[in-house]
Amino acid sequence: MTVLELFTEPTFFFRTAEPDTLAEHEIRELLTDAREIRDGDRVIGLWAVEQVGGDHGCHFQLHLRLSSGVSDERWVRAYHDVVRALRNEREVVRLQQLVGEFDERGLRLCKELGLSEDGTLRNVVVHQGNRYGYVYFGHVAEPAR
Repeated sequence: MTVLELFTEPTFFFRTAEPDTLAEHEIRELLTDAREIRDGDRVIGLWAVEQVGGDHGCHFQLHLRLSSGVSDERWVRAYHDVVRALRNEREVVRLQQLVGEFDERGLRLCKELGLSEDGTLRNVVVHQGNRYGYVYFGHVAEPAR
């Protein structure tokens, strides 16, 4: 599977609520800092991170999505691998993920990961013609020693 093929899945919500409606140039704009998650030679997902707040706040927003064909167990393992990789690159105190209220799998997996549900910003995204909010999930890391 190629990166562009991931966006043909209607539930591949990587930085978008409507992945299968995007033109190729719109998808490429979402990928500027994205990193691939691979299973052998096959791309099975993407992740990216953005700084939130000040330059030294150690607070980041994670964008993480795997193909709909990937098991929940693989998704959980990918999340832990990404967090470990991030913590090897920089200090991370807080990591947040935004999940659309329409994204049943994303919501369930964030809860299974034990992320704290920090609130919902309502009516900020359109998915299949309806307005939804984004649920904020957080992970607070133990300080590096």
